[in-house]
Amino acid sequence: MTSKNVYLQQITPQIPRMLGLLDRSPHSETYGCFDRAYWLYKTCDTPSARYQEAALTLALLYSREYPESHHHKNKKLLEWVNAALAFWSGIQEKDGSFNEWYPKERSFVATAFSSYAVTECLLTLVDDATERDDLLKACRKACTWLTSRIEERVANQYAGTLPLLYNMYELTGEEKYRDLARDNCTTLVSLQSPEGWFPEYGGADIGYHSVTIDYLAKYHARSKDGKAAHALYKAVEFLSLFIHPDDSAGGVYGSRNTRYIIPDGIEILTKENELARNIAVTLRQGLDKKTLIGPSQLDDRYLLYNGYTYLQAYDDAVKLGTEDKRVTQQAAFRNMTDSGLVVVTDSASQLIVNVYKGGAFRLGSIDGSSHIEDAGVSVLLKDGSKAASSILDRNNKTMISKEKIETRGVCHKIPSNTLSPGKNILLRGFQTTLGRLPGASKALKDRLRNNLIAGDETVQTTWRREITFRDTEIEINDWINGLEDIEEIGVGGIFSYISVPSSHYMSDITYPQKNLVIRGEEFYKDNKKSTLLVKRRISKDACSLVGFRVDTLAADSG
Repeated sequence: MTSKNVYLQQITPQIPRMLGLLDRSPHSETYGCFDRAYWLYKTCDTPSARYQEAALTLALLYSREYPESHHHKNKKLLEWVNAALAFWSGIQEKDGSFNEWYPKERSFVATAFSSYAVTECLLTLVDDATERDDLLKACRKACTWLTSRIEERVANQYAGTLPLLYNMYELTGEEKYRDLARDNCTTLVSLQSPEGWFPEYGGADIGYHSVTIDYLAKYHARSKDGKAAHALYKAVEFLSLFIHPDDSAGGVYGSRNTRYIIPDGIEILTKENELARNIAVTLRQGLDKKTLIGPSQLDDRYLLYNGYTYLQAYDDAVKLGTEDKRVTQQAAFRNMTDSGLVVVTDSASQLIVNVYKGGAFRLGSIDGSSHIEDAGVSVLLKDGSKAASSILDRNNKTMISKEKIETRGVCHKIPSNTLSPGKNILLRGFQTTLGRLPGASKALKDRLRNNLIAGDETVQTTWRREITFRDTEIEINDWINGLEDIEEIGVGGIFSYISVPSSHYMSDITYPQKNLVIRGEEFYKDNKKSTLLVKRRISKDACSLVGFRVDTLAADSG
């Protein structure tokens, strides 16, 4: 399907689920809260401000007459929107920031994205917003807090400030907000790689790249800022390289493992960019076939975060004609040294490799009928710790040619992601005492980011991956060193060990392939052998394993 109706078909069935997450009891002290774990289950002590972004989805449904929608001008729906907006302003910290995960977090992303949603509600509802002055006051405080900070590691979050600030200019007429938006746009553009991508914890990620495009395009559509347009065209060109033959995108090769495309930014650009039109064809078809992650596959959290973008995409979409074709990859070899991404396309297949992520790759047949993903090597060490090659490391040593890709590095310790009672007590205790100080709270947040997302801690285990191109297949050789310390080795398959909530979703085509699991008693029989070599051959057209062999060596000869 290439009709824009696909966006309504994606989001409309999810509206009852969204409303079920909202506290709709007018005499409740949490009336208007979308965080069901907070207001109903009582399992968390801090409502996430980001959940309140769902108010914009409801505001759009109320204000605009969508086909077959019974929400237009529904007074009860308007009451709930206003309640959600009032609850949002009521949970703001004194310094203007908002929390997402825990008390006194002072989250940049929660402040930027939720404030954008509120300003968009005010522009959409006009006089139907009952507490307009109080909401504008809260937005002013949020903007003051945000503009004293720069979020360089996570570009999509910084991009969210652009339409927020420009909305404030339109709401208040105060030129300082327009100027601040322009300044932030200049900063964001300075972060863009010459290859076209924006940084997400040190690398390029397809899903979050589309988030940055989305917010930057929203800003560009209203401001007509030339810097934004130039950056967007480069960003769209980069994105087009990672559209797969089956109309999916992203996966294990991205820095944050996401496999979705946020639609509105692309639809905004279809009016002025031919490549964006081609991506829009792919996007609509992928959502219809469920090869791309859509609202039905999202959990409650990300449904509340992203629901409105599908309504906005419907509003901004143009009619696509028979001359508009999906993105097709031409035979080419692209080595992007800044991102570590290598794209190899021929008449049989499309191969995408990230040499900074342990050689993680996706191989897909050119007709879209099959694919295989491989996240790299993971190990269970004898001391009980676990490590993997797939955590982004720009220090990996690489050798790349049109015949072979080689990358080597150290395994990174897999972060512990679970919250124990003890950790919870320590976190809450810290945040309600020293954490009230902005500097202390930021230091804790940076520590959590480095551990749970960046995966900075390494172990002694080293690895080397070599991918050789043949006419009808690719050959993958993996060397894993330090067998004396290893209890178990896993090679291949789809996995992600960093804490990125918007990864780990399943599309209809991402059912994980079986990986090779090799146990210590199978390979460590001779203490003179310290290296395991796993040799595999994968068919290009069928994207399936056609042969493998496992050997132990005295040492990695490479």
